Amino acid sequence: MSPFISFYKKIKTETYQIDRPVLVHCSTGVGRTGIFIAMSNLLDQAHFHQHIDFYKCVTLMKECRPQIIQTEEEYIFLHHVVNEVLRTSIDICTPIELDRKVASLTSPDNTEYLSMDGEVVEEYEVISYVKLCELLDQSVTYIDKEVQT
Repeated sequence: MSPFISFYKKIKTETYQIDRPVLVHCSTGVGRTGIFIAMSNLLDQAHFHQHIDFYKCVTLMKECRPQIIQTEEEYIFLHHVVNEVLRTSIDICTPIELDRKVASLTSPDNTEYLSMDGEVVEEYEVISYVKLCELLDQSVTYIDKEVQT
């Protein structure tokens, strides 16, 4: 996640004074592009509204470009990277404080991320099912469960 987060922060730093949209495009314009755009939208949402809605964000993006987040792995990565940025950006410290904190760290506990993956995969499957039905021009008859992030 670190290279992706570093890239995101560099782009945001370089373009913060630009009042026009920034063009984002990888080789196919769907996977990495989708993650980058969704990440930017979700972090803005967190900043301005103090909450984020992964499901709604990706669903709205898929209305414009159905393949924007192509796989479950990309959807899971989006959750992880947004959570990582939010978790690490809150803790601002001086270089000396950072050295102390790094020295006191233990190995990371990924239990929270691992337990979250099942719910995230299920949520992505709902998004994919709805989009597939829309593409096939059929009505969606299943989805009586409200998906929460």
